[in-house]
Amino acid sequence: MASARAGLDLAQATYDRTRPLADRGTASQAALDDAAAKLSQARATVQAQEATLRQAELNLSYTEIRAPMDGRTGRATYAVGEYVGPSSNPLVNLVRQDPMYVAFPVPQRVLLEVRREGITADQVLVRLLLPDGSTYQHDGSIKFIDVESSRGTDTTMVRAEIPNPERLLVDQQIVRVNVVSKETDHRLMISQAAIVLDQEGSYVLAVSAENKVEIRRIEVGAQHGARIEVRKGLSEGDRVIVSGHQKVRPGIVVEPSEPVNDATLEETSGQATP
Repeated sequence: MASARAGLDLAQATYDRTRPLADRGTASQAALDDAAAKLSQARATVQAQEATLRQAELNLSYTEIRAPMDGRTGRATYAVGEYVGPSSNPLVNLVRQDPMYVAFPVPQRVLLEVRREGITADQVLVRLLLPDGSTYQHDGSIKFIDVESSRGTDTTMVRAEIPNPERLLVDQQIVRVNVVSKETDHRLMISQAAIVLDQEGSYVLAVSAENKVEIRRIEVGAQHGARIEVRKGLSEGDRVIVSGHQKVRPGIVVEPSEPVNDATLEETSGQATP
């Protein structure tokens, strides 16, 4: 570039001397044309060298790799001095530490139920259970729901963003995911063992305040583990028999006892709780 600029300065000076001489007739028109041509060539040479310099600077910038995000790197694959190219293996793995993303599949039947109830991603929190069984102290939020379902599992992939300031979460770590509503949803739940079915539908054997057995027709809803939702027929605090149904009948008086550690007791009643 310096050589090209020096040539341009010389061509410009030659042209500037030749033109007034040619105007006075001291120098020939051919000499002026030659000086003008050399000046144009010198300018073109400078432009070419400028383009070459820009290309060299671009190539040089490729030798410095800048990470698009903050994170932590793993073990380097290559050492200083080794040759690398487009076909080489990755130089190093970079993992974002905070926040982290957790991906989990959701069955289509669950998504259908959520959509029918009008629940959106802004209304829920994502809570993690760590491998040691403890609950992760930071809740996350859903950021992405895939538009396609997996044919093999009939599930849709969901991704949530989780804060990780203490660096407890590690890339590729396996955790348990719970999606929790931000607002508490109170529902009446009873043990499935309390429900009896007949031709008319579902009912339970309830125990009145006088410890007398009576039939209560109920309307059940969604199942959650060993418990099931009761939409109609019972109120909070009602007592229902969860075992020993074959030993009782409506109208008799019983001596109910509360279950201990989910053990099934004879003539047992459990309290319906939200």
